[in-house]
This record gives sequence, C-alpha cells and structure tokens, in this order.
Amino acid sequence: MLSSYFIIAYFLAMKTFQTAAEVIISLESIFYKGSCFDSAMNFLRESQIRNESMKIKALLDNGQTDQREFKATEYYLDFCFKKEEDYNKMRVNLPHYFQ
Repeated sequence: MLSSYFIIAYFLAMKTFQTAAEVIISLESIFYKGSCFDSAMNFLRESQIRNESMKIKALLDNGQTDQREFKATEYYLDFCFKKEEDYNKMRVNLPHYFQ
C-alpha cells in the first residue's frame, strides 16, 4: 500500500515536470514574438549606418560541431522567422495550460 503511494507520487511529479518544460518552451516563443524582430531590425539598421556586414560563427543545426560563418543580419532574420513560425504553430495548437 505504501509503495503504491510512492509510485503514484512519482508519476504525478514526472507529469508536472514535463508540463513545466513544455510551458518554458511555449513562453520562449511568446517572448521572442515581441522582441526578436525589433532586435533584428535594430541590428540591420546599425549595420547599414556603419556600412559593414558583420559575420558571426554559428553551429550547424544538424548537431555537428562544425561552424560556419554567416552574415549576422541574415542569421538573425532566419532565427526570427523560425521563432515566428514556432509561435504561429503554438497559436494553432494552443496547449491546454494556456486555455
């Protein structure tokens, strides 16, 4: 009887922690919705004012440890488009904890 209590408590705790992780990912999408494009546009404007194209090194998305150089403005715009797409998917399939 006592062991079944601990088993049930374990599974309830696991469900809570999994939901918390999902909430954090969803809140990240909401946060980037407002700030990402503003930051990208400010960065683009500063690059044009300075008349230079800064390059950054970023890891590849496929999990490789190789790095590639990207134009920073293109990288930030692609990043923002990806975050916007995640936000739109979340809006279509609204998680139960936001209802």
